[in-house]
Amino acid sequence: DPPSSSSDITFDHKPIEKPLEQEPMLAARIMIEDGLCLLLDVDDIDHVLQFSQPQDGGAHLRRRRQVLLEGLAASLQLVDPLGHGKGSHPVNLASKDDLVFLRLVSLPKGRKLLARYLHLLVPDGELTQIVSMAIFRHM
Repeated sequence: DPPSSSSDITFDHKPIEKPLEQEPMLAARIMIEDGLCLLLDVDDIDHVLQFSQPQDGGAHLRRRRQVLLEGLAASLQLVDPLGHGKGSHPVNLASKDDLVFLRLVSLPKGRKLLARYLHLLVPDGELTQIVSMAIFRHM
């Protein structure tokens, strides 16, 4: 028998595998794709408002646009440190509070999502302030 080469060696143990749903960076990538699709919907609404005259003056579309942007903010799980919500008070932030946000911005496509999102927000709006504060907290 010729001596066996190192490529013939097999291992009986398998690496520990997590279900895909428990992989945080996979979840971040999926969230980024979902967020980009949502921002495309916002772009579509902006184009309709710009190039046509909706019957209600665009009030319904503007509400829909705001709901989409707020939905993305909710999925980012950003904490409002000033407590702008109803009955909210300023909060003390823990390091885990922006975990979803940090995973997203650790990826180049996540940073692009965030840049597009900021571009679509109302400049002096509450959402803009919350997102901007999250960015500045982690610079």
